[in-house]
Amino acid sequence: QLRAGEQVSFEQTHVTKQGARIPVEVHAHMGIIQGKPVVISLVHNISKRKRIEQELRRFEAVVSQTDDAVVITDAPADGIPTILFANDAFTRITGYTQQEALYQLAQNVGESQLDWQAIHAILQQGEVYRGITRSSHKQGAPLTLQWCITPIVNDQDAITHLVATIRDISEQERQFQQLQAVKNDLQVSQSHLDGILNTMEDAVLSLSLPDRQPIYVSGVFERVFGYPLQQFLDDPLFFKQIIHPDELPKTLAAMQKALSEGFAELEHRLILPDGRVRWLQRRAWVNYDEQGRPSRVNDSARVFSARKEAE
Repeated sequence: QLRAGEQVSFEQTHVTKQGARIPVEVHAHMGIIQGKPVVISLVHNISKRKRIEQELRRFEAVVSQTDDAVVITDAPADGIPTILFANDAFTRITGYTQQEALYQLAQNVGESQLDWQAIHAILQQGEVYRGITRSSHKQGAPLTLQWCITPIVNDQDAITHLVATIRDISEQERQFQQLQAVKNDLQVSQSHLDGILNTMEDAVLSLSLPDRQPIYVSGVFERVFGYPLQQFLDDPLFFKQIIHPDELPKTLAAMQKALSEGFAELEHRLILPDGRVRWLQRRAWVNYDEQGRPSRVNDSARVFSARKEAE
């Protein structure tokens, strides 16, 4: 090829004096020096280019397999960027083909909600933009998209491109809204239940086991027991101090029965802060977890001193 007057370019692997192998690109052509034909070769170390090509191949493999849409755009100083590349997931999520994506973002998937001026300000500070927009599929179905936009800079720290990953969180948004609706319904039901329980004579207390954290306390608890709830929560043995000594053994036995058999009921005397005695009628029952361990204890109590005094 050289004798025919052609220029030749090819790649080789060279070995340095220290034994390191380096990829090179050779450009050779014929020339004349001092009247003699010679071969002039320019040899470039292409190690960096090879690393970049390898990284690009890895990036392409990752981008093609990810479930998230990956979009590469230019980086105009102001205004909406133009898509230069979009992976297959972009088409699956938005319904637009890659060819259709080679257009302004706002025209494709409704990203006019993105405040590009604010985004530019964030990216100029070297930070990554994260946000959520509501958009539409090409066929009209609503979409909720989660954005992560990363700036790509050159050696002068100037932003040259933007890489955006877009995740479709429409299903999660729908499930969240359903859970929120259920939560609202439960809150309404709980409010109704509280209203009913607070008009009843019974004080209801539910504690988690074994940490004894309150799950539910009816509004009449302190009125029935005569002591602040916090005293019961701070000291698990507080009830021993306020139950009449004559009633303590059978009360402890009933509580143990509730833990072992799941239910117990009893009547006992309670000593109030002013020294008066009050009769309580109590029912205790226990809930268990999937492993059969006690997970919740419930206590319902009502005052019936007048009847006991009559008896």
